[in-house]
Amino acid sequence: MAAVTITDDEPNRTLIIEPSPDGHRFYYVNLLIAGALRRGDDVTLLTSAASLDRPEFRLYIKKWIGEIKVATAEKFAVQDVARHARNFSADLTVVPDGDAFTFRLARTRRWRGPGAVSTLIMRESVPSSGLIGMRFAKKQLKALLIRRANRMRNVRATVLKSALWRASSSDVPAVADPVSVQTDRLAIEAVRSQLMLDPGTYWFGVIGVISARKNPVIVLDALAACPPISLGVVIAGQIDQQILDEVLDAAARARSAGHRVVVENRLLDSDELDSLVAAVDCVVLAHSNEGPSGILGKATVTGTRIITAGAVSLASDARSHPDMMSWHVLDVASLTDAFTLTSRKQRPEKVGASSAADFAMALL
Repeated sequence: MAAVTITDDEPNRTLIIEPSPDGHRFYYVNLLIAGALRRGDDVTLLTSAASLDRPEFRLYIKKWIGEIKVATAEKFAVQDVARHARNFSADLTVVPDGDAFTFRLARTRRWRGPGAVSTLIMRESVPSSGLIGMRFAKKQLKALLIRRANRMRNVRATVLKSALWRASSSDVPAVADPVSVQTDRLAIEAVRSQLMLDPGTYWFGVIGVISARKNPVIVLDALAACPPISLGVVIAGQIDQQILDEVLDAAARARSAGHRVVVENRLLDSDELDSLVAAVDCVVLAHSNEGPSGILGKATVTGTRIITAGAVSLASDARSHPDMMSWHVLDVASLTDAFTLTSRKQRPEKVGASSAADFAMALL
């Protein structure tokens, strides 16, 4: 991507465009804001009006009010983003959830906004379900469009990798999923006390934004099938309303089988999230979708064991650190065996991961 030239006495005008606060999106926006302000940029966040009332906005963005400008828009197609960039006289436009935007931009073969545009490909892999031939064709098309975007003038499309990824040869820009952990012994003990995680139980955790793709029902049914050996599961984070009743029913089944279950249905702030990842004995990443996991990065840094299942991208992580994590088929029987085996293991050694600052500067 060609560099943007500005005068020494004028700050770089950085426009961050993120209409949706779901998942990790506003967490990434928060890191980008911090990085852009750190180098002296004039920063504007353009989002949807509905996002301003979301708890994620209050958690990650509200603290920056006064240091950045926040504006809203209704349309965010490729031509709309170029128009927004012109309206804000942006030197750099950053699109953190940039998969669909990048692929449409690559088809147009030209960025029509001012300055440069930087996008993040959050889902490099394609879904693991479906016909093998179709998956291969989609993967090849996706790779082709990413390379094409990076050959365009003033365009950089950066692929998000696992937190455990280390820089190596790549034909496209890439960055590791950022890991930032803020916790200490007192905070960890506080969250254990608050959620009543008794020390005599081996605790598994499904933590963060809880959607169907994290398969909490399968996790709880796997716990229910385990022998009564002092095992428990914590389901903690904002649970998708569409699966809440199923999760509560599965929790009741696991309790009836003699196991401990804690369901904490609310958005966790950053410190609570970090402390809970450190407080449990093992996090469970039973994912139906491909792509990096932020919880995986936090677990490696805090020395928390990891069970992964389903996503092929998680299998690659498990192979790279077999002393810390394992991968399994995504079904009740496989996870039941994994829970029983893992509960006998000691806590693993901590593993370092990439920093939030590195992530921000790769996109900025």
